[in-house]
Amino acid sequence: MEGVLGAFIRTNENEKESQKELSNKIASEMEEVLEQIKETEAKYNLTSDSDLIDALIYEELSLRAKYSYLLRIAKENGLKYEGNFARSD
Repeated sequence: MEGVLGAFIRTNENEKESQKELSNKIASEMEEVLEQIKETEAKYNLTSDSDLIDALIYEELSLRAKYSYLLRIAKENGLKYEGNFARSD
């Protein structure tokens, strides 16, 4: 019986570790996307070419869609942002 309980405890610990890894990955990707959005916005000020401006607009829209996706995944996994993502139970 201790074997089953021990396996249960190890499974819960592994789930917590997996959840922590997921939280870290999501937070890292979200921070990266936000940085890319800032860089894209900064590029607007450096160009006057209309084709490049159009490309930057589409790039920013793509990055914002990716950020929305990551935010949805975070919410679906019960994560909330408190300086970093933590599971809210």
